[in-house]
Amino acid sequence: MRYIGIDLGTTYSAVSVIDEYGKATLLPTPSGARLTPSVIYIGNDGTRLVGEAAKELMQDEPDNVAAFFKRHMGEPDPCFYVDGQGEFTAPDLQSMLLAHLREQASQVLGENVDAAVITVPAYFNDLQRNETMQAGRRAGLEVLRIINEPTAAAICYAMGSGKTLGNRVLVYDLGGGTFDVTVLEVRGDTITVLATGGDHHLGGKDWDDMLVALVSDEFRSVHGIDPREDFEAYSDMLYNVEKLKIQLSSRESASITVYSGGKRSRVEVTREKFEQITSHLMSSTEAKADEVLAEAGLSWSDLDGVLLVGGSTKMPMVENWVRRFSGKEPLRGINVDEAVCLGAVLQARIEVESRRPQLGLPQGAPAPGMMRIQDVMSHSLGAVAVAEDA
Repeated sequence: MRYIGIDLGTTYSAVSVIDEYGKATLLPTPSGARLTPSVIYIGNDGTRLVGEAAKELMQDEPDNVAAFFKRHMGEPDPCFYVDGQGEFTAPDLQSMLLAHLREQASQVLGENVDAAVITVPAYFNDLQRNETMQAGRRAGLEVLRIINEPTAAAICYAMGSGKTLGNRVLVYDLGGGTFDVTVLEVRGDTITVLATGGDHHLGGKDWDDMLVALVSDEFRSVHGIDPREDFEAYSDMLYNVEKLKIQLSSRESASITVYSGGKRSRVEVTREKFEQITSHLMSSTEAKADEVLAEAGLSWSDLDGVLLVGGSTKMPMVENWVRRFSGKEPLRGINVDEAVCLGAVLQARIEVESRRPQLGLPQGAPAPGMMRIQDVMSHSLGAVAVAEDA
């Protein structure tokens, strides 16, 4: 059985494998990229593109490009419409993305991929998890397990880096489109999730949107024109503010050039200003972290460390926040962009090893550093009482 780990992200997705040396590693795409944009293009003529090819068409044909559809998992209504092709729900789009990832992996590996462990946000409810599992099956995969993203990151840290997590750790996972916070306990070879929560409408995109608003206001104050009302200018800004945000992670200031209505302005943004206009977003993550800690019956002083996961945690404001509230440096030793995906394939190996007889595979030696996972859902399943005479 050929299995993979899949980080099914809001903005980017990735695939991981166990290499010939028994090490978890990200699998490059056929073009050599390590990440695949979670973007789908459906043309009016039925043409379908996924990943980088679809993302390149976002500015030219935005009505035919779907992005951030992970935020709509669990919603019954379609979230994407294409003239002549119909309507699509979030699970429909996730299935297309998963099929693309599976095909890419099979092409690079030179053999058919059969199974996968797929990651989901910790706050996903039962419906959203089941929809993700069904999307995987529609893509031709045997879904070995659905695993929470923060738990996958913890597995990567504990098994992949050779470092100990300590007893109680908070995993702060800020991705491009979603936010997760999880408190877990590590004892021996067991990772137990104590509490978890998150917000599927909070992520790096929201920091980007604040930059768009800042830059637009600056442009309007000079030229009297709001570039957000100019489709082409707005599309350019969406693309360029992400680069601006990345530059501000390593520099105290950076600039962006905006063209709209025949006018041009170069807008300078300082890191201090960026942190000021996004302070409410950091406060939202703080409130969610406090809520999850309270649910676990812990305080910041009870933690042995904070593990940062997700590309948006590269912003200096996040590390500064961790230092201020935990009184410690963030735990290091993993790539924040890759940890979730690597943890997924490590969990896939655990699943396969534990199910060898059922899968008809010969019994092998246990994989080194195998860990047991006791995970939780962030929502109660609930119960419904029905009175026949009501």
